[in-house]
Parts: sequence; C-alpha cells; structure tokens
Amino acid sequence: MFFVVVKGRRLVLHLVILLWTLGGVFSLWSWLTRPYPAPRIGIEGASAALVEQLFGKEQIREIVFGSAPELLIRLGDGKLDYLVELDTPTPGLISSYLGQLVPAVVVSFFDERMEMDLEGLLSLIDREPHQVLVSDALSLPGFPWSNIPVQYLPSSAVVDQLQMEQGKVGVIPLQDRSPAVRVLPLSGVTPLQTNPPYPLSRSLYLSHPPESLPQQLKDRVTKHQELQGISPDPWGNQITMLAVGDIMLDRDVKKVGLQKGWEHIFSEVAPRIRQADLALANLESPIGDKGHFINMFQAPPDAMAGVAYAGFDVVSLANNHTLDYHHAGMFETMRLLQEHGIEWVGAGKDIHEARTPLIKEVDGVKIGFLAYTEMWFVYSREPISWEATLDEPGVAPADVDMVVEDVKKLRDLVDCLIVTVHWGKEYVHEPTLEQQKLARAAVDAGADLVLGHHPHVLQGIEFYKRGVIVYSMGNFVFDLNRPKTWETMILEFSLSATGPLDMTVIPVYIFGVQPRILTGSHKDAVYRQIRDFSRQID
Repeated sequence: MFFVVVKGRRLVLHLVILLWTLGGVFSLWSWLTRPYPAPRIGIEGASAALVEQLFGKEQIREIVFGSAPELLIRLGDGKLDYLVELDTPTPGLISSYLGQLVPAVVVSFFDERMEMDLEGLLSLIDREPHQVLVSDALSLPGFPWSNIPVQYLPSSAVVDQLQMEQGKVGVIPLQDRSPAVRVLPLSGVTPLQTNPPYPLSRSLYLSHPPESLPQQLKDRVTKHQELQGISPDPWGNQITMLAVGDIMLDRDVKKVGLQKGWEHIFSEVAPRIRQADLALANLESPIGDKGHFINMFQAPPDAMAGVAYAGFDVVSLANNHTLDYHHAGMFETMRLLQEHGIEWVGAGKDIHEARTPLIKEVDGVKIGFLAYTEMWFVYSREPISWEATLDEPGVAPADVDMVVEDVKKLRDLVDCLIVTVHWGKEYVHEPTLEQQKLARAAVDAGADLVLGHHPHVLQGIEFYKRGVIVYSMGNFVFDLNRPKTWETMILEFSLSATGPLDMTVIPVYIFGVQPRILTGSHKDAVYRQIRDFSRQID
C-alpha cells in the first residue's frame, strides 16, 4: 500500500514537472515568436516633428521628451527602446549614424538680404525672437534659438509666413526648402555645399542598449531588424535645370548665324547652360528647308547646330510660329531636333500626340513636361488649324480644362511637373487675368513650375501655394528693336525626388542678337525690375 502511494505521488510530481516544463517551453516559444511592438523613441526637444520625419508615424509607438539624463534612465529601465542623439552618441550604447541635420537660414525669395553672419542671427534672435520662425523639427537643445521664445512652426508654415512677410527670417531643415525662399549663406558659408562645414550642422545618431542573449535569440527567431530611419541627406539626389524664353533664329539672327556661325550666337551663355543637367527653351521658329511660307519664320537647317551647341535638351513647340512653314516645316523641325538629340513637347501629328507629356529621368529624378499655347494671337495666310485636332497636326492649345486634365494624369508619374505656356500680350510687363487663371489652375492640379513666354519682355514671378509661376521669361535670342525686349533671364532650378528645391534668377541681356550673362550694376538693375514686376502681381 505504501509503495503504491509513493509511486502515485512520484507520478503526479513527474506529471507536474512535465506540465511545468511544457508550459515554460510554450511561454518561451510564445515570447520568441511574438513580434516586437512598435518602438518607443526618446529625444531631447519639444517636438515630435524630427522623429516623425526620420522614421514615419506608422513605425513609432511613442515619442518621449526629456533631458539626456532622464532619457538614459528610462532607456536603462526598459521604458524606452531607442534614443535619437545629437553630435556625439553615448558611450556604451549601440549607435548608428543617421545623417546630418542642417538648419538653413532662409528669407522670402525677393528679400534684399543676400547673406547673414552668425552674430547677426544671434542678435536678431535676442532682440526680436517673434520675428524668427523656426521649424518645429529644430526644437532641440544646443541651437542659438534654444530656450528663447521664437516661433516654432512646421517647415511649410515657415515658408508660407515668410512669403506673407510675417517674419524676418526662418530656419528650416535644408531638405525642407522650396523655391519660394532663398537660403542665405551664414558667415560666408552656404549650407548648399558640404565644404566648408556649415556652422549650424549637427550629426544625428540612433542609439539603443546592447542586447542580451535572449534578445539576440528572439531576433534570430523573428528575423527582427533594427529600426530603420530615413537618413536625412540634404545634398543628395538633386539635379539642376535651366529654363529660358523665346529662341528665334530667322531675320537678323540668321544673318549673324550665317556670317559668324550659329555657335557664335550662343557662345556667351553656352558654358553656363551646358553645366546644367537639363535645359529647356521655347523654340520660336521652325528650322529646316521643308514646307512653304504661311506666316513669318524659318531658320536654315544648320541653325539647329547652334541650339545643340548651346546645350538645350528640351524645347517647347507649342507657340504661334511652329507652323509658319505649314505641317512639313514643323515635321522637318522635329526631324532635325531628333537628329541632334533634342526632345520636344507641345506639338504633334494630332491632338493626342501634341498633349502627350515628355518624361525624362535624370540621376534618379523624374521630370515631366507639358506645353501649350494660347490661340488668339495665331495668324496664318492659309486656312489651316494651328491647333492640333483628332486628325490634323498642330500644337496643344492652352485650354484650362485640357491643361488641368493633363496635369492630373501626369502628377503621380513624375517627381517634378513642369508646364510651359506661350501666352499673354506682347510688350506688356503685367500678366493678363487669363494667364493667372490658367497658371493657378495648373498649380492647383499638381504642377510644380509654370513657365511662360511670348510677351517678348519680362513679367513677374508668383509663388502660388506650392508652385512657382513665371509669367514671362522674355526673349532669349531675338532681333526686336525695342530695348525692353533685350532684358531677359536664365532661371536655374534645383530639382529632387521631392520636387523643386531652389530657384536662381540669372539676369541676361541681348547684345545685338547674342545673350550674355550680366554682372555688376546692370545685373542688379534687371534683377530689381524682375522683383518689382513680381511684387505687383495680385
């Protein structure tokens, strides 16, 4: 009897041990295979904006603010998973370099200041902190504005407020800039270049404690990967694009081209144009020896060598002279463009082709082009439809509904969307209401840049919502005998996978028929005119 009882107790004990062991194994397996929850991230500062930019809201469970000692204690107690650290990571933690945080000092585009020194910035922050607009992503310790009642806003709001002259200066992460603001060099150093070091730049690190052996085992079982940030690269994946206005290569321009060579016409500006990754112009005259005269212009076939020498990659054919030598003249122009490796947009064998966008990818940045022309100023000595139709060649008309439809179709296919339009009244510096309506509708539909030509003179630049509207870039190569038509410009844009970042206005003057980049007081005078025309736009 005693033997049976003892044996029964051992059996129960063994059963308990077995169940306990199985329970432990099951619990361990459940722990090993259970996915990690979204991480808790700590940062010194008063805003979640930087952390959300680095990792995205969907990857984060909680963002915790505090001093460095407080955050390190929470990390050691297991109440945090990661720390975002500035400048130098904490010894003993596992740290990975995230990238550079580059706070750029910006002003509204036509602000007269061209640079600022660090002492001037510090003085402005001290005297008028309410006039200093700082991105909430930069609400961090160790900056000149830390612990001072400056205005913290999202980067986009900083840009908007500066446009409305609601602040004197803004500070935003360099990658958040847009053409509506200009980046100022600080103490002679621009943040747009990596060397020399910019005074406000700081390094970012992501740190976490060393993992225990059980955690390493869990990582292997779950194939867990460490939190991956979107490394801020303020200088990466950018290209430059230049844009100019009307190029007409007939009449007096042709005389110079035949006498001195077509390259001579562009020789003063070609080095600058060829430096760009992409260059755009409006080709105002057909080129070739085909077709017959029905309006005004046709340049000889050799003229195309001058356009190619200048460095242009894309031209708009949507204008009131593309069909000056009928359909055959337009198609010969297209053939010569193709022969010289230049692409075109805005014209075609029918309306479908004329409206078809040109998409180019340069160094990983996709740029889409659309081109149109107003039709009210078109003149022809023969009754042809300048506007392309379902079964007739021609150009794309600047119809608002058509433009909006095309922009919406193209928007999700490209990083930067550019609409170029031949429009407005000749020799008038103010855009028409029709120009403004069409341009703003294009931006509302998704256009980043709207670039205009045809008036033969300069018109203003408008920063509308997130878009840039240049109502007239003026002539670039032309022979008109009116001094105001000799003032022109090259526009230089920095383009990225997130859209346009910068715009630079380069004043130019046409000497005879040859455009030259201006310097000194003449440059300043033309720039002031562009600024004044821009400020007059309602």
